[in-house]
Formats: sequence, C-alpha cells, structure tokens
Amino acid sequence: MYLEKLRKYKVAILTEKFIPFYQSFIVGSDEEVMGFTALLKEEGLYLLFIAQLKRHLLFEFLPAKLREVCKRDYHLEKAYQLSQMHTITRMLAQVDSPKIFFKGIVLNHWLRTDVYKRSCDIDFLIKEKDIDKTVEQLEYLGFVKKKRVVPYGEFPMIKGKNLVLDVHYNINASSPYSKVFHFSGDDFFKALCEIEIDGVAIPTFSLEMTFIHLCLHFIINHQASFFIQFYELMAFLRNNEAAMDTEKLLELCRKHKVENLLLIVLYMIRSFDPKVGQILFDLLLISPDVNRLRIEKFVCKKDMPSRVVDQSLHVSQLSLSPVVLDSFAKKLYALYGYCFINAKVLYMTLKGEWSFSHKNQNALKS
Repeated sequence: MYLEKLRKYKVAILTEKFIPFYQSFIVGSDEEVMGFTALLKEEGLYLLFIAQLKRHLLFEFLPAKLREVCKRDYHLEKAYQLSQMHTITRMLAQVDSPKIFFKGIVLNHWLRTDVYKRSCDIDFLIKEKDIDKTVEQLEYLGFVKKKRVVPYGEFPMIKGKNLVLDVHYNINASSPYSKVFHFSGDDFFKALCEIEIDGVAIPTFSLEMTFIHLCLHFIINHQASFFIQFYELMAFLRNNEAAMDTEKLLELCRKHKVENLLLIVLYMIRSFDPKVGQILFDLLLISPDVNRLRIEKFVCKKDMPSRVVDQSLHVSQLSLSPVVLDSFAKKLYALYGYCFINAKVLYMTLKGEWSFSHKNQNALKS
C-alpha cells in the first residue's frame, strides 16, 4: 500500500499535482499518515515533502502531532544549512585560490527553495594546479584531508564529525568521461556567475553550465534513475528556463559533445510535463550532431521515466548492477558509437572503488 502511494507521491511532485495528492493523503488514519511519513524518511524524500507543504501553505492543515514534528525537522535542517553558510563565508575570506561552489545551498537558490533534501557536504571546484595551496589553507581552518577512495577528480576534507568538504578538481566521475565529453575542471571556470545568499556573493556555474552539469550528474553518477536528482532537473528548468541564454547553452553543448545526453534528459522530463524545456528540446532536435532515432529508441519505451519513479533506496546497487549497468553501457555505446568504459568499471567508478592505475587504464582500452 505504502509503496504504491510513494509512486503516486513522486508523480504528483513531477507533474505539479501535489495538492490533490495531499488531499488524498490527509484523509487517511493517523496510523497511515505517520506510516507513510516514516517511509518518506527512509527513502530520503521527507524534506522534499516538507518543502512542498511550505510551498503550498499546507503546514497548518497537518495533524497537530505531525505538524510539530515537521516544523522541528525543518528548523533543524535550516540550522545545519546556516552552519554550512558560515563555513562558505570563511572559505571565501581565507582561501584565496579560485573556487566555484555548486550543488547544496547553491542549488537551493536556483530551485527557489531552502530545504528539500539533506546536504551532507559542501561541494566546490578548484583548479588542479591549486590543490596543494588549497589543502594547506583549509588545514589552517581546521580541516583534515582524508585518505579514502573516492570517485576520480575529488577528495574529502573533514572537520569534526559532521562538516565535510568535497574538494573537486574535475567534475566528472572518471577520467574517460572527461575525454568523451571534452571536459576539464578549467572548462567550468570559463562559465561563471555570482549569486547572493544571505548577503554573501558566491561564485558558481552559470545557469547554462549548471544545467549541463545536472544532466551529466544525473546520467553518469546516478544512472538516470534517481528520483531526487531528476526532481532537481525538472525544478531547475521550471524556475530558470526563461532566464537561460539558449544560444550560449547550445554552444556549450556542441563544444562538449553533450547534445545527446541533454536530449535524453529532456525526453524524460517532457514525459511528465510537455511544457517544460519545449524550446530547448526543439532546438536540440535539429542539431546536426543529434541522433534522434537512437535517442527515441533509447527513451520512448518509457522504461527510463518509469525507472525514475520506481527507483527505491531499498534495492541495492550491487544487485541491480548486472542488469542496469550492462544495459546502460550498451545505451551509451549506441549513442557514441564506441564503448569507452565497460559496465563493471562504470559500476566500480560510481561506487568509488575503481583505482585508475596504469594497469586499469590499459584495461579500459581493451
């Protein structure tokens, strides 16, 4: 019962029909209401539920017990975000190497919301040549570099028990992706803007580069199936499509060879709301580098959109990898004409278990 309700909840979020869903949700018994709320917590979708309640001014219509719990949890998350904002402010003042903040609080700004998921770390990008200087200055602020295996292009620095920085010098999860999509960390420094949060100017990606990064992150890091990342893409387009420079976006797509990947995302988005991304979708369709027939075959069986709403945190990545990733590698092969990474390596890379040793790099070529 709860899993079917969870699916309806996800579809209601994506199709902008949360109020009708809420009306059916609230008439259940107290046990049903609290049981479904507990499931949302397990699935990592509880804060998104709170965000929708706030957006539609529904907080005061909750049962008293649940209302107090939701308000408490909202304020706890706000306090955590304020501590992250304090850290960003100190970094801007005391770490002088160029840096770009993304995801987390910055993405909240673009989505016009303050709380919708737990931000476990602060992500920022630096230039590879500045790694040593940045680490030294962060150590002065009390952070410690942790030696553990993480995806290519990043490393964590930790202060205390809960404050984690993800220091990136490349955005993609593995070196082969950078080569296929013609990305390097420096490319992102060529498409910058500043946003203001709590009176602080924060450097981040331009709107156009943010959308490209979200698409890459959704498909490459999350196998085009994680609901919260897909929600971010839809909410980002709904809030920023009119402000994006379409010509600049198309130029970046051509330069970095990502037209096909963006079109896949837009096909999926438009299966839930045809009004979102219409202009960009039409322009990408006539791009000479887009293989429309292959992409339609890839998406239009509706397996991709349904995977977004059916994906569950209770299904282990390990059990899905033989099916999902083998299939996913073949789909990438169909788009790009050569298999630049096999499914096993792709899976291990995404899980942070692949070491790009000389031996393993040779394995990629075979």
